[in-house]
Amino acid sequence: MSVAVLSPEDDLAAVTARLAPTYHNDFCVSSCFDAHFVASLMREGFLPICTRSFPGYTLLPKLHCQRCIVRWEDLHVEHGARKAAKNFEITIDSDFEGVVKGCHAQHGQNWLYPPIVEAFRCLSKASADVATVHSFECWEGSTLVAGELGYVTGGVYCSLTGFCTVPSAGTVQCLATAAVLKKLGFGFWDLGMGMRYKHGLGAKEVPRMEFLALLHAHRDRKIVLAHPRSNARQIIDEIRPPLPTTVGSSAASAVPQQQQQQQ
Repeated sequence: MSVAVLSPEDDLAAVTARLAPTYHNDFCVSSCFDAHFVASLMREGFLPICTRSFPGYTLLPKLHCQRCIVRWEDLHVEHGARKAAKNFEITIDSDFEGVVKGCHAQHGQNWLYPPIVEAFRCLSKASADVATVHSFECWEGSTLVAGELGYVTGGVYCSLTGFCTVPSAGTVQCLATAAVLKKLGFGFWDLGMGMRYKHGLGAKEVPRMEFLALLHAHRDRKIVLAHPRSNARQIIDEIRPPLPTTVGSSAASAVPQQQQQQQ
């Protein structure tokens, strides 16, 4: 199967429109890691990751045949995670480097190699590009115990990769991230590749063309991803108040404790 090669000289909107209906591969390739090019790929629906290609690296813009997303009405908040959330606080964009370090510690470099990290770092400081990169941090006191990298294009947020170091922190961070996104008015939550723990949060796969239609419907909206440091339980309860308990009711089963958003 042939693989499409992308470059900054391409009209990415036209290329995406041509590829999307019939391209049976998830991946394209590029040798360019320029931050604006990476942002432009994000805007068109590509999730950019990186692979080692000796002696250097290759960008792999990924346009999933099936994209995993959470619509807000489908978001599932498990009882145990809600209860644990009171022990954690959530911040945004307070420790990009700490989150990168945490991802490397848990997963190795995996696809988070130096050139893509540098592109993300540039986009984490660029407020006016077509897409911007952000970090969510989950704290237990003063200790960073979970976090993720993701990007915003208009009214869409996409999770890229994350880590956790203590039980429950990963699930709490995911739920608090979703709560902040819903509160701020994002259209939906893009999770890239389907995984079991994402399904436990209420995510479902949609075909590529349906995903792109959703992206186009929301990407021209102007939403600033900003929120003060807050208790995770408080944020989650704001968008999903707990149901009244009844005598004899039983807690829901725990969502598998995973925080490996490797796309």
